[in-house]
Amino acid sequence: MYEEALAIARSAGEKQAAARALHCSGSAYRTQSNYAKAGECLSEALGIYVSIGDKRGRADALHELGLMYTARSEYTEAEEHHSQALAISKSIDYDLGQANSLYGLGRVNRARARYAEAKECYNQALASFISAKTDLGRAASLLGLGEVQVALANYDEAEEVYAQALTIYTSIGVALGQANALLRLAAVRGSQSKYTEAEETYRKALDTYTRIGNALGRAIASLELGGILLSQGRHPEAKSLFDDAAKISDQINYNFGKQRSKHLLAQVLAGEKLSTAFSSLSPASSSNQNTKDIPAAHPTLPSTTSSDKSLLP
Repeated sequence: MYEEALAIARSAGEKQAAARALHCSGSAYRTQSNYAKAGECLSEALGIYVSIGDKRGRADALHELGLMYTARSEYTEAEEHHSQALAISKSIDYDLGQANSLYGLGRVNRARARYAEAKECYNQALASFISAKTDLGRAASLLGLGEVQVALANYDEAEEVYAQALTIYTSIGVALGQANALLRLAAVRGSQSKYTEAEETYRKALDTYTRIGNALGRAIASLELGGILLSQGRHPEAKSLFDDAAKISDQINYNFGKQRSKHLLAQVLAGEKLSTAFSSLSPASSSNQNTKDIPAAHPTLPSTTSSDKSLLP
């Protein structure tokens, strides 16, 4: 659709329309992880915006390029593009452009483990999104703040901001945002040993991903929920979830999910063998077993902040 619009705009000599079509194409390619095409389209759009003096378009294109570089882990380039977009947005009093740029800088700083700077950027972005009356931006900034708090092991604070993000996504009916917030909220509760609450929240996330047909979310939620159940020795339930995650990961070629489900299924098998071995021991001999020699079953869960950027709004 964007290609047709671009062809029409070019044939009519409409530079503004051509830039918008290129911009939209580049954004679509970025969300599909086709970064070569995204960079090509966005760079051409940026050049047109510069040539016609469209500063707002220029700021938006720079922001999109910054997101693309962040996704490619090219953080120096990402920071440069977001900083340029921020400076332009400030010069023309473009509130939404400032908010987007600050959010992008927050992501870059968080990826670089510069948590104080990330927190400041996310807080400024949140204030700007509130000023611009953009609920999606508010919720995304809150998720970013939550990720920073998790990295700092401030789990109470993380739980609070994730809950706020969930409330916003629910109020505006963005199901993917709800699922993402639920997934992060469940992980925080698990980190605080709130296993009953974590299980309930993971199940809500899994149900939501299933309802909206998000296969990647289903795979991740199945792995994490299975991990909670495995830590409680609920092997049959955990195995069913890991089997589901393995199947989905194969279907969407999610390599991390393939490897993780294989590893966790092996842990289930080992746990079942261990349980069988102990049940066969006499009460006296089992009571003499030193529990520190029993391997821990709780897995290291996958991070949705790095390997699963596509889940972010």
